Amino acid sequence: MDSAPSPQPPGEPTSPPPAPAGEAGSNTGSRSESSTLGRQLGGDLRCVVCGYNLRGLSIRGVCPECGTTVQAAIRAVVDPNARELQPIAHPRLAAAAVVVWMVGALLAALMCWLTHLLDLLSVAGMRTSPPSLLRVLVSLPLAVSAIGAISLVRPHARIPRWQSVCAAVAVLLYVPLGWLLDLHSVRHVQRIGGTVLTNWRPTWPLTMEVVWSCVLVAAILVLLRPNARLMVARCVLLRTGRVDRQTMWAMAFSALVIAIGQVIGQVSIGAAGLGGTVGVTFGTILMVIGGGLLTIGLFGSVFDALRIARAIVRPTRSFKQVVREGVTAPSPSRSIRIDDQSRGSRG
Repeated sequence: MDSAPSPQPPGEPTSPPPAPAGEAGSNTGSRSESSTLGRQLGGDLRCVVCGYNLRGLSIRGVCPECGTTVQAAIRAVVDPNARELQPIAHPRLAAAAVVVWMVGALLAALMCWLTHLLDLLSVAGMRTSPPSLLRVLVSLPLAVSAIGAISLVRPHARIPRWQSVCAAVAVLLYVPLGWLLDLHSVRHVQRIGGTVLTNWRPTWPLTMEVVWSCVLVAAILVLLRPNARLMVARCVLLRTGRVDRQTMWAMAFSALVIAIGQVIGQVSIGAAGLGGTVGVTFGTILMVIGGGLLTIGLFGSVFDALRIARAIVRPTRSFKQVVREGVTAPSPSRSIRIDDQSRGSRG
C-alpha cells in the first residue's frame, strides 16, 4: 500500500475522524483504503446470483437481496484488458464476418468428406451426384469462408503491418485452394470406387492435389492466426482459458497429417508384399485421423467464433466504466440496513 496520502473524496471532512483505540498507529495508508471504500457503482450492474441492480452501492458492499459481494459481480463483468483493446468501427459486420469465416470453412471440410461418401455409394451400386453439383457444394462454402476471412486483414487500427500482410496473403491462398479442391472433386467422382474405406488406389495427380490442398489449408490457418488472436482477445472466456479453445496450430498440423498419410499411401502402392499393404493401411489411418481432427477442430472453432462475435457486439466493460471514483460512500445507516438484510437472507 502506498505511503503517500491520497486525495479525500468529495463530501468527506478535510481531517480524518479519530482512529479507534486499537488503531492509534494507523498511517496515511488507511486514508488510501478509505478512498477505495468511497467508490460506488456509477452504472447498472446486476448481481451474479439474484440479478438485483447494485447501482449506487459501495464496491465493498453486498447485495441487499442475497448477500453476495459486489466485488463478485464486478469480477464477472469487468475485463481487465478492456481499455487495451482497440475499438472496431463496424462491430456487427466484423462479428458476422468471423462467424461466416469459420462456418464456411467447416462446410467446405464436410463437403470434402462427401466425396468419400459418394465413393461408398458408387461402390454399393447407387447413383451419385453429378460432378457439377459436387463442384458447387465444395466451392461455394470455401468462397464464403474466404469472404469472411477478409475481415481479418485489418479488423481494427494499430495492427502491425506484417500481420495484415500475412492475413492478406492467406485470403489470396483461398484462390488456388478452391481450384485444387474443384479439380480434385471432379476427378474423385469420375473415378469408379477407390475410396479410402474400400479399395484406395490413388494416382500421383490425385495425391499431389491432396498434398497441396492440405499445405494451403495449413498455410492459411498459420497466416490468419496472429489477427485471429486479436479477435479472440475480445472474449474473456477464451483468453483466460475458461472454455475449450481449438488452436489454429493444431488444425494446421492435422491438415499436414492428411498430406503425410496421402504420400505414404501413394508410395506404398507400388511396394509388393506385406510392406505395401501395411504402408497403404498406415497412410489411410493417418488420413482419416488427420481429417477427423481437422473437422472436430473446425466444429469447435465455430462455437468459439460465436463467442467472439458476442464479445465484439457486446464488449465487456472496464473497471472505470463500472465504478465511478470520488463518490461518497453509503451512509452508515444504509450500510447497517444492507448488512441486516444480507444476514437475514442468508439466515
